[in-house]
Amino acid sequence: MNSITRHLTPQTIYAQIRMERQTHRGVFFLMEGSQDFRRFDKFLERTLISVIPCSGKDNVQETIDISQNEGYEDCLGFVDNDFDIIEGCATANEDVIRSLYHDFEMDVCNSEAIKRYLDEVAIPSKVAAEGGCATLILSLLELLRPLSALRYANVKHDLRYNLRDLQLYKFFDGHTLDINAMIDEASQRAHNNAAAKQVLRTHINRYAAIAFDLWQFTNGHDLVTALGIALQKRIGKRVVSQTTRNEVEKHLRLTFDYNDFHSCGLAKKIENWGKNQCRLGLLKKIA
Repeated sequence: MNSITRHLTPQTIYAQIRMERQTHRGVFFLMEGSQDFRRFDKFLERTLISVIPCSGKDNVQETIDISQNEGYEDCLGFVDNDFDIIEGCATANEDVIRSLYHDFEMDVCNSEAIKRYLDEVAIPSKVAAEGGCATLILSLLELLRPLSALRYANVKHDLRYNLRDLQLYKFFDGHTLDINAMIDEASQRAHNNAAAKQVLRTHINRYAAIAFDLWQFTNGHDLVTALGIALQKRIGKRVVSQTTRNEVEKHLRLTFDYNDFHSCGLAKKIENWGKNQCRLGLLKKIA
């Protein structure tokens, strides 16, 4: 995160929107991150839409609140559920669209795009041996359960582990996840002592044992990274440079098509919001 985004607040974001309204007569799409809109860019009429990166869910929601309080109806926010569904704290707002699953990356992974991607880059016989694409993905979600439990415990108990840059390959090989190595990787800084590691393991064991909906429990970046690792040996022969998270995300984004966009419900939500605000034509027409 650079110094500019680190100091973004709902007030500074809304000040930008207020200035843009002087020349922009369309709508404003507020996104958590600067790259989030790239998944859906090709389906939308960009001349009608100004994209505002907000550096986080709270900034999106609070900026929407400011706009609503000032009586404007031209701002639409997009936020990940994260663990909100599991925690039962997902709030509804007519000007905010939430991901269907844990995050919008998981929405993409739950579409047919992931099967088409694997049809191109995986070894078909290996995918078939796994029981097909859907079974393979469920297997990866299950293998990632301890990592998801780690992320959940970190949020739920405010443990303050820095998990942003966890190196999954250090404790996951495509077939198994080494919990001890994962805890060591997560504990490299302030929590690198036996007592803290034991507390963390207790949390992981507790939450990994709960039958959460894995599509709500799992971080999309983790699933995409795990899929890349699996493509190296388990279901393919791809080299490391072809299977980084960024590479897999890029190809899934390119594979994700108009039918996928509609099947995940996002197109209908944007269209309905536009109709309610008398903002038509936000979706591109596909011949």
